[in-house]
Amino acid sequence: MVWFQSPGNVPGQYFVVAPSQTTAPFGNTGKTGDFLEALIVTGAGVVTLFDGTTNILSFTGVAAPTRVEIRAYSKTGSWNITTAAGVSVIAIGQFS
Repeated sequence: MVWFQSPGNVPGQYFVVAPSQTTAPFGNTGKTGDFLEALIVTGAGVVTLFDGTTNILSFTGVAAPTRVEIRAYSKTGSWNITTAAGVSVIAIGQFS
């Protein structure tokens, strides 16, 4: 996990999620109210984003890096992500 704290309300943290992860939280533990700006997805395979245990969206990544805009606060728990083999994700936002 790598952290960069930016001033003010600008999302300035990022969290790297390796391939083949199951409901990996962003940040130390994550909590309700964490802000997720975007996901940068690299690799072909399914990525599933959860707000707590609620499935928010699933999509298939492609070989080229792709930025997926989220711009939302978690409502039911920490943001979590599941990645398929061969897919990595960088989550950008403010995480606890």
